Amino acid sequence: MKKLLSDTLFLSIAGFVNQSKGIVFIPIIVAGVGLDGYGAFVQILLTARLVSSLSTCELGMGFPRFAARISGEARRELARHFHSVLLPTLVLGVLGALLVAAGAGRLSAWFFDDRFRATLEVASVVVLSNGCFAMARNYLRARERFKSQSILTLAYEILPYVGFVAGAITWHDVHRGILLYAAVDVIVATLAVLYALRGVGLALPSPALVRSYLRYSLPLSLSLVQGGLLARVDLYFISYFLGLHALATYNVVYRVTEIISFVSIPINAQILTYLSPTWDRGHVEHSRAIVRNTLLVFITIAIGMLGCLALYFDALFALFLPAADRTEPLLILVLFIGAGMIANTCRRFLYVLIRLNRTTRDELRYQLAGLTLNVVANYLLVPIYGLAGAAFATLLSYGVMLPVISAKYSLDLDTSFLKDVASFALLACVIVPLRYAIPPDTVALLVLSAGMAYVAYLGAVLLFKRRLVLSLKEDVIAWRKLASPAST
Repeated sequence: MKKLLSDTLFLSIAGFVNQSKGIVFIPIIVAGVGLDGYGAFVQILLTARLVSSLSTCELGMGFPRFAARISGEARRELARHFHSVLLPTLVLGVLGALLVAAGAGRLSAWFFDDRFRATLEVASVVVLSNGCFAMARNYLRARERFKSQSILTLAYEILPYVGFVAGAITWHDVHRGILLYAAVDVIVATLAVLYALRGVGLALPSPALVRSYLRYSLPLSLSLVQGGLLARVDLYFISYFLGLHALATYNVVYRVTEIISFVSIPINAQILTYLSPTWDRGHVEHSRAIVRNTLLVFITIAIGMLGCLALYFDALFALFLPAADRTEPLLILVLFIGAGMIANTCRRFLYVLIRLNRTTRDELRYQLAGLTLNVVANYLLVPIYGLAGAAFATLLSYGVMLPVISAKYSLDLDTSFLKDVASFALLACVIVPLRYAIPPDTVALLVLSAGMAYVAYLGAVLLFKRRLVLSLKEDVIAWRKLASPAST
């Protein structure tokens, strides 16, 4: 239990710092390369990472399901698993990088006003390095080395970003910023693989293991790409119809609201690894109850955060956007994107059940259906309603997917669950008096007012929903007993 709590705390802090990087660096990047340059940077990085997930098949996602069951003493078996994933990842990553480099001209013409062909060619190396890092991260997760995974993930997400910021400030040039980003990205990814390899050793890959991992991970990799597009396909429609400037404005709002999802990082990082033994021992219903309860915890925290963002949006975006760019319906964007962020994270919780059940092709089907709806909605709404249309299209897609998946996998989101969610939304009203009692006229007052408002919300939850909180704690204790080897 102590390890679970310490891992959760560590992952939460690392996740918060990682999610905050965009908020911290946005004003610096915009000052260095302008709002258009920031939009181009976001789109280039998104494209490289999506291609990486597709080309490498995300073979490492099989580690938490297969390698988690191998004892630490069986180093030879661990090495066979590790190298059966590493070698194909390297080969497929190189092919993906070449694909992006070859298509850089066409991508630049479609989405970047034909200005960033050379920059896309430089960024193609991120396809390989991102695939290798994802493999190492998943291996550490499977071995329950969550602190090491958190430190490496933080380094991988922060240090290349700092490289881009350095290039943006020094040369006021997106291309040189991406060049520094890619160089640091490769270095950190290489170190992560070497760190994971240190505790494994060398072994020949097993063709049978490669096939097993491929059968498990290929549907998930396609689903991951679909999920990435499902969450961010609106960016491609915005850049195509509205241009890079509008894209950057939208992404600033997205990055600020993304702070909502940080609390799910420790849960998503641990839940599959910890629940797999419980599920495999036949405790299926209790495993479902744990997913339901962790989902409720996330929603509880996220509702308060969305309430704060909605009430403080004007003061927040005065820090990140010039007055000329605050003409967009920012409050509508915050509400739509924030609600979409919550729904997207709920979707990931539901996918845990799919992966525990090893029916990963179902995840692929749900993603494809949601992505198709999102593409059609963006195509219809973005030219008419602009940024608000893009945000609503994505929220609509999640809203259709969630009830279908929860019904299929018997996650009991019943009337009591919905009543709890509604009561949390009602308790979030305690934020309103503090917003006006302490006006956020300066950065210091903004932090003070918003911080006190959120603490007041959490206090109201503990006061009025104490019985529910104690019930959730008892469920976690019961689950840990079931997960222990003695329960078999």
